[in-house]
Amino acid sequence: KAELDFKNAEEDWAVHIQHLEAPGPGTSGMKAELRAKKARIAERFPATGTSRGYAKGGVPVPTVGVGFDPGPAQGAPNDNDVAFAHDKVVSVVNTRIRISDTNGDLLSSLTLAGFAQPLALPSGKFDPKIVFDPIADKYVFVFINGSTWETSHIVVAFSQTNDPEGDWNLYAMNGNPLGNETWSDYPVIGISNEELFIGINTFENGSTNNSGFVETCLWQIGLSEGYAGMPLTTAYYSDILEGTKEIFNICPIQGGLETYGPEQYLLASRSHDEQNDTIFMLHITGNLADPNLELEVTPLTTPEDYFVPVTAPQPGGHMFDSGDNRVLGGLYQNGTIQWVQNTTDTVTGTSAILHGTITDVTSNPAISTQLLSDPILHYGYPNIACTGAVELDEQAIITFNFTGDSVNPGMSAIYYTTAGDYSEVMTLKEGDGPVNLFPEIEERWGDYSGTQLIYDDRGHIWAAGSYGKSNGAHGTWVTELFSPD
Repeated sequence: KAELDFKNAEEDWAVHIQHLEAPGPGTSGMKAELRAKKARIAERFPATGTSRGYAKGGVPVPTVGVGFDPGPAQGAPNDNDVAFAHDKVVSVVNTRIRISDTNGDLLSSLTLAGFAQPLALPSGKFDPKIVFDPIADKYVFVFINGSTWETSHIVVAFSQTNDPEGDWNLYAMNGNPLGNETWSDYPVIGISNEELFIGINTFENGSTNNSGFVETCLWQIGLSEGYAGMPLTTAYYSDILEGTKEIFNICPIQGGLETYGPEQYLLASRSHDEQNDTIFMLHITGNLADPNLELEVTPLTTPEDYFVPVTAPQPGGHMFDSGDNRVLGGLYQNGTIQWVQNTTDTVTGTSAILHGTITDVTSNPAISTQLLSDPILHYGYPNIACTGAVELDEQAIITFNFTGDSVNPGMSAIYYTTAGDYSEVMTLKEGDGPVNLFPEIEERWGDYSGTQLIYDDRGHIWAAGSYGKSNGAHGTWVTELFSPD
């Protein structure tokens, strides 16, 4: 454990090495298998120019407030997340944390290496995630250190106050807690009223492009100890499906209009299957002080199959790696879970967004799904935030990235009503050019995007996604959105 004074942190040089001659993607391992699956899906469901259509019902689009790019791109993939409180926007990306005011003016910034400097950890820092805790009025910031079991740590930081430019308590958690020579990757975080949850994937040394995957595990961590700088109380869940085919990636489901607890819901899919119809609902039954604490797993069947997303085109011949179909974000409101993930629309033949709901979560869970797609554009890497006004109001705004053969990559949003209708898709930021960082034609699109409700101003969210810059780099677009209701 260490402490950081953010505003007075030692200046770091912001060194970033971009391997322009990276090894060709997909030559071995899970990445190669995923590319083959995408090729088969593209052959089975070619682009048709036909629209699927879904209920829009004259619903208005979200209202847009401020939008800005918080700073220069740092690398690929362009992993975006965002948190907001007290007129400060905290945006994180590989490999930097940036704090701006509500006009988009940059207040302060640190690389992940500079932020973690008091912990004196070797190796690279990546995959940042951040969340604002409305009960404690503080922030939690998580990222990964190292890609071998010898160097693997999860950096977990808790702000001491509600000012992200103030003091932080930093913890370096063991990335190989089972002592099985694996390292931790891709944290997905969420908070309950009392605790922090971190889903991670574990890999063997030498793993690239998701080769060498071992299992997905879950941390449960007390928040109050972290805010106070005390030793952390934790639980660690592994072998979650007890030796059966492993799930890949666990996504904690955030509260919609407020946090909930002491229990916590999480979702996982068969995210590397070419085609599947199973969503796993995980339930942590209580807090760390509960002697009967359990992790319950309920498999649920979707009404139609989901697929790996096909590779997404850009202008000029370069393509985007659209990733897999893992659950990327979700919310829990009024006894209902909503979630979003990537998929392929078999009607349009384009990469698309699957928006799912699980009703009667605590008694008789039932799933429904809707594909959000376009006959020309490809959609990817969504997230979702609740924009309701009262408990029964399950409306939401979904934000996501888009791209096309003749459309530069950018960021969009769609509004969803409690009645189950959708607005038209709204463009938030059009790209200035295609992303072109590597000699290969396949570029990284980004592994995730971020959204957050403004808890003391319901119907108001901040979101962060990607767009293409004129110099071929990734740009981050941070924007303020309001419910049209």
